Amino acid sequence: MLVKYCYLTGLLVLFTKLLFTIVIQFTGQHHGLTKLLILKKY
Repeated sequence: MLVKYCYLTGLLVLFTKLLFTIVIQFTGQHHGLTKLLILKKY
């Protein structure tokens, strides 16, 4: 049970890091577009 929990936590951390990397790269490339989307969303 504990091993399964640790494995899932590791996967979650890895996925979050990957997601953040993609988001940072995307916002760096399309900064104006992202600002526009944020303004529309909120």
